[in-house]
Amino acid sequence: MVYSEELKNNIKKRLENKESIKIISEENGISVSTLYKWKKELLHEIEASNEIQELMEQKKLEEALKLTLKYPNNEVIQSQMVTIHIKQGEFDKAKEIGERFKDYAPIQSQMATIHIMQGEFEAAQKIGEKFKDSEPIQSQMITIHIMQGEFEAAQKIGEKIKDSEPIQSQMVTIHIKQGKFDKAKEIGKRFKDYEPIQSQMITLHIMQGEFEAAQKIGEKFKDCAPIQSQMITLHIVQGEFDKAKEIGERFKDYVPIQSQMITLHIMQGEFDKAKEISKKFKDYEPIQFQMEKEYLKQLRETIYETSDYNIDEIKEEMRKMEETGILDSFKRNYN
Repeated sequence: MVYSEELKNNIKKRLENKESIKIISEENGISVSTLYKWKKELLHEIEASNEIQELMEQKKLEEALKLTLKYPNNEVIQSQMVTIHIKQGEFDKAKEIGERFKDYAPIQSQMATIHIMQGEFEAAQKIGEKFKDSEPIQSQMITIHIMQGEFEAAQKIGEKIKDSEPIQSQMVTIHIKQGKFDKAKEIGKRFKDYEPIQSQMITLHIMQGEFEAAQKIGEKFKDCAPIQSQMITLHIVQGEFDKAKEIGERFKDYVPIQSQMITLHIMQGEFDKAKEISKKFKDYEPIQFQMEKEYLKQLRETIYETSDYNIDEIKEEMRKMEETGILDSFKRNYN
């Protein structure tokens, strides 16, 4: 007997949720042997999806794409395929998949993302109309409303979905934009354990000069790198450089914080320490750009402040730039 892909996918979801094969068989008139066959297929597809994810994380997109082609009817794997096409800028190919999975919310959310990227807001909003109960898609609708300055429309969605942390974070953004700081703080009180909203509270406290309130949040979220990055900013503003550096020591592999450490070291004339960080993050362009600016500043000073234009000193500065990889970065950016 031939079964539709829609039915098969729905049954596989139930099998994935470990529902009884016997009950599924009785309810749908499908033989137990067929269900066991589908379960075996499901396990194989889960393994394949995990492998695709690993390949994507390793940036082996072509290998991942080849594997997705083997599972044209699996919603999860096809969603991964959409992700790959988006990363490769192949939006038309991604949209073709969207046409085949019009009722699968995750893929339609990806379609909304593409439409927003391409400025096709009406097409994205049509998806929003269809998936009114999908929090991720409704969050995307809020994004569109914010981009278009339609704050009331965005807030109406926020009123309907009051328990969604990401959506309420968007409501905080709107309140801050409108200068309604008390309303933003009310949301912060309701989501005291949600890091993104508490990060917004820190931003708000800093804006209002409420440094102690900001620091209390920082104390609570000592392992949250983005929040600790805000604490560094606060310490620098207050001239508490040692406290900022203590945070930097705890987050040696978090690039934004190490970028702040470079800024701090340069401010204090500790150029060698800044250089050590830049060596560690040779492939991170923002950090290399920071160092480019400082090296060029030093090179200008060597050229213009040395009355006899000492060629040896100039060569020494150029050697330092080449040694740290800054010269290569400079060539990439300005050639």
